[in-house]
Order: sequence, then C-alpha cells, then structure tokens
Amino acid sequence: MEQEIEDLQEQIEMLEFELQDTVNSFNTLIEILVSITSSDDIKEMFKVVLSILSEHFEFKKSIFTVCQEDYFEVITSHGFPDDTTFKQSPKSSEALSWCVKDINSFMVIKDISQDACFDHNEFFEQSGPASVVAISLDQPEIHGVFIFYLDLVPLNNLRALANNIDSLLTVLAPYLDNFVQRLKASEERKVIQSQLIQTAKLASLGQMSAGIAHELNNPLFAIMTFAQNIQKKPQGDKTPLYLEKIIHSTERMAKIVDHLKRFSRKSEEMDFNPVKLHAAINEAYTIFSHQLTQESVQVEMELANDQSMMTLGDVVQLESVFQNLFSNSKDAFNERQIKERKISIKSWISDDQIKVLYQDNAGGMPKEVVDRIFDPFFTTKGAGKGTGLGMNISYEILKQHKATIEINSTPGEGTIFELSFNLAKEVD
Repeated sequence: MEQEIEDLQEQIEMLEFELQDTVNSFNTLIEILVSITSSDDIKEMFKVVLSILSEHFEFKKSIFTVCQEDYFEVITSHGFPDDTTFKQSPKSSEALSWCVKDINSFMVIKDISQDACFDHNEFFEQSGPASVVAISLDQPEIHGVFIFYLDLVPLNNLRALANNIDSLLTVLAPYLDNFVQRLKASEERKVIQSQLIQTAKLASLGQMSAGIAHELNNPLFAIMTFAQNIQKKPQGDKTPLYLEKIIHSTERMAKIVDHLKRFSRKSEEMDFNPVKLHAAINEAYTIFSHQLTQESVQVEMELANDQSMMTLGDVVQLESVFQNLFSNSKDAFNERQIKERKISIKSWISDDQIKVLYQDNAGGMPKEVVDRIFDPFFTTKGAGKGTGLGMNISYEILKQHKATIEINSTPGEGTIFELSFNLAKEVD
C-alpha cells in the first residue's frame, strides 16, 4: 500500500511538472505573439522571437538563418557582439542548416566543437565547446532554421529541450508565416507607394512649369538689366551695387534650382527631421503663386508667428501635400467659372498640435466625392487632366507623418481642410 502511494505521488509530481512546463510554454507563445505584432519588418520580427526564446530557455547565443536558393544566410541573431560578421552557408553535407532543412525536423549536438560530422564554423568562428539545438521552420512564406547555442548539456536533457522548443515552434510556425506574409505585402506596398509618389511629383512638375519659369525669369531679367547698366559704364559708384544685385539674383536662381532637384529626387525613404511647417507651406505657394495670380486667385495667409511651430517630418513631402491643395483649388475654380476666387490658410497651436486650416470658395464637393477623395486613381477631372493620385498620396504622406486631415465641404460654396500635426522641439 505504501509503495502504491509513493508511485501515485511520483505520478502526481510528474504531472505537476509537465503541467508547469506546458504553462511556461504557453506563456512563452503568448509573449512572442504579442511582441511580434509591433514588428515593422521580417528581421526585426525574428529578432524578437530569438530574444524571447533565449531568455526563457537560457540560451547563450542564437541565430535564425533563411534558405536563399543555394545558400543559407543569417538574417538576425541574439547574444552576439554588434560587429559580428556572419558567413553564408553553401549547400554541403557538413552544413548543419542544410541537414536540418533536409530532414525538416530538429537535430541536437552535444558539443559542436568536437563533432566530426558538421562544420562548427558554418556561420561564424566558433570558440570553445557548446551544445547546439537546430530546428527547421518550413512554411510557405519562409524556409529557415533556428540554431541555439548553450553551455554543455547531457544528451538526454538536450533532446528533451529540443522536443519542448520544437513543439512550441510547431504551434507558432503558422502565425510566423502569416506575419511574414503580411510584412512582405507591407514592404511591397511601400515600394509601390514610393513609385506613386515619384510619379505624382513628376506630374506636378509639369503643372508647376509656368510658375517655375516665372520664378526663374524674374532674377534672369534682373541680372540682364544690371549687367547692361554696368556695360554702359555708369558714372559714380553704382557698379558694386549692381554686382551685389546680380549675385543676389544668381543665388535666388540657384536656390530655386536646388529646391526643384530636392523635390524631384527619388527617395526610397522619407527624411524625417524637425522642420518648420510654414516653410513647406511657403515653398508650395512660391511655386504656385504665379499660376494662382494668373487665374485671379486671391491667397490670404495668417500663419502664426511662432518659432516653436515645428513638426517631425520630410519638408519636401509635406510641401507636396500643400501643392496638391493649391492645384486642386485652381482646377476647381476653372471648372466652375467662379469670379471671386479666394484661398485662405491659417495656422495655430492647440495643445501639442499644429493646426492648419486651408479653405477655398471653389464650389465645394458633394458627399459622394468627399467620401472617395482619398481613393487612389479617383478623379472628377476630365481625361488627361488628372492622375487621381494627388489626394491619395497626400493622405499617405500625412499618415506616415502621424498627421490627420479632415474635410468639411459645402456644395455650391467651398471646402475646408483641417490638418493636424504633432509638435516637435527644434534641435540645434
């Protein structure tokens, strides 16, 4: 009877141990799933996975390698110095990663430094003894191998550890694959978005050509005038003054050309820095002012005179947002044959935000147009007069700047756009 009780107690203890082990694995799984939801790219996501697994299972080092046709490549690691250089692993019978991929399971090595079957320097220069657990991750969107390094462990314990991690990764794998699919789609959208922004910028350069010509023509005319005056050899000491004005006009032209180069450049990523929002508004207006004047559009600006009105962003991209607003107002005025044409822009600080109110009296829009104004390729303009990308790209730019835009439009009257930007402190 006593023996039966002892056996029963032993079974209960074993069940308690297994239950605790299951609970720990479940907690690890939940922590990984919660943590990877905030990852922005695939490498970052797997770095989070390695970090959590290494902490829970006390690994000294770990790497995640991905199969790239004829070689394995380390895409992220944990526990290595930042300056560690990882090698690629070409297909070989001595490569642990390839063997694990072929069996699509896991392998354990008691001491990689003493193992005669595998190259212990497959990805990096291995120093000293280490036990290794390598586990395959074979999913539709990702084919890779986790490799974990730890202090020497008896083989039986190593196999039990590998079984535990393999079971956890078996449950986790479909979720990882789903996240990889979503991140790949997100990266593709970023590339497409970048291409669309570039297309819209080039299209807007064509629309701005008249304004650009006007902006360059003024300083060119001034240079010609002052040069002719010098050529006539004027009396007195006016030559230095004329030369100074020529230099000033030349600098103005150089600034315009530099601005156009910056605006038209192809940028894979936005260059976020603390910028003066008013600079973006003023630059956009400078380019469009000539066209707006020719179209008899009166522009009133009441921009708050506050040096703290800065936001974190890309000034060229922000400028394109306001250029789109000017362009759309100009086209709307022309379509509706409106006589008294007005645009007003106001700015102020409210709490921790910069508010910009852009308003025109260009006839407004019906609700069905307002509801679709940010849809890609949606336009109410005639064939060849609009890409339907301007407002969509403006919306995406604002979203990337963590800014918002609200529309209040009254058909027959006009439209109000209220933009809100987060304040950023100016840095030296």
